[in-house]
Amino acid sequence: YDNFVINQPGITKSDGSRILAVNQNLTGLPEPRSPKNSGSLTGIYNWPLASGSKLQISGDLYYEDKNLFYISAAGRAFDAYLDSKTLFNAAVGWTSADDRWSARIYGRNLGDKRYRIASQSVATLWTHSQFGEPRNYGIQVGLKLNGEKPAPKVVKPIDSDGDGVTDDIDRCPATPAGTLVDASGCPLPKDSDGDGVMDPNDKCPNTPAGAKVDASGCELDADGDGVVDRLDKCPNTVAGAKVNADGCEMDADGDGVVDRLDKCPDTPKGDRVDYNGCSFKKELQLPGVVFETNKADLLAESSAVLDGAVSTLKRYPELQIEVAGHTDSTGSVPHNAALSKARAETVMKYLTDNGVTNSLKARGYGEKQPVASNKTADGKQANRRVVLRILNN
Repeated sequence: YDNFVINQPGITKSDGSRILAVNQNLTGLPEPRSPKNSGSLTGIYNWPLASGSKLQISGDLYYEDKNLFYISAAGRAFDAYLDSKTLFNAAVGWTSADDRWSARIYGRNLGDKRYRIASQSVATLWTHSQFGEPRNYGIQVGLKLNGEKPAPKVVKPIDSDGDGVTDDIDRCPATPAGTLVDASGCPLPKDSDGDGVMDPNDKCPNTPAGAKVDASGCELDADGDGVVDRLDKCPNTVAGAKVNADGCEMDADGDGVVDRLDKCPDTPKGDRVDYNGCSFKKELQLPGVVFETNKADLLAESSAVLDGAVSTLKRYPELQIEVAGHTDSTGSVPHNAALSKARAETVMKYLTDNGVTNSLKARGYGEKQPVASNKTADGKQANRRVVLRILNN
């Protein structure tokens, strides 16, 4: 107590003497039933059994300091104290799966500690004490009859593969650790090669990084030659043409004319060839170049042959060319000379207009150099011609 004086009349014996002073000062006296130090430690372990029932093992330890229990009116010598004590209790319990049956074996005060739980001086003549229970053991058995049914146990769902989807709804229960899954627990589609097409739909699963692909995950092949655009050095190959590893058409004899167009597939190595892949040395003929009758105007069907001549001359820009015009014998000699030169000049203009840079000159020979008889229609047609002569052969 702190600054506590008890106000009382005192106690007087029959002879008039006092045995308890008036206004007794209790300052500094401990508060009754308030130990300075006390504490407890409890442990419980629940052990589920396969049958659904469970065991429970428990134990507790309690400690309490010596403390004042009763303040005697007869003076401090007669105050009553409780001794310090350390108590240990333990129990093993069992509960059935439906919580109706239970059994428990317990032991209390297992250290058999003798301790007071109450003590009081009686008129200064004797001290009356009450002790706590000694060491004891017991068995408890319980049965719930017609009672309220226990709430159903909440069983935490199991997630065996740790993918975040519990086993009861997991359609892929053995998903590897770290794999992203959908709501059913199955792996989300992946794009292993990073081409934007998920693996289940990717028919080309090892596409190089950065390559452009189609909806099936395969690299684009715009000309359909079997060589992907990324590697195709000839991206506009004609459909159906045979190509090499670079995506370019095959040229077996190496003459610069692809096999598909080569009319002379076995040209000797080093020969000059025309647009048909056939060798030429002194003269490049232009069969199929025709004009309007008695005029120098080209007919439309001449373009294909002349375009072939353009490609040939571009391959050999060092050649010096004479564009030589010829006619049949119909008409006068002067007229045929003028007509043949005019036709040669028309062909030369076509060549230069289409990018030919060779040295070119036009000359008309009229009817002087026939290659067939002018007595027949076929002969006359053969004589009406324009050829490209090599001047620096």
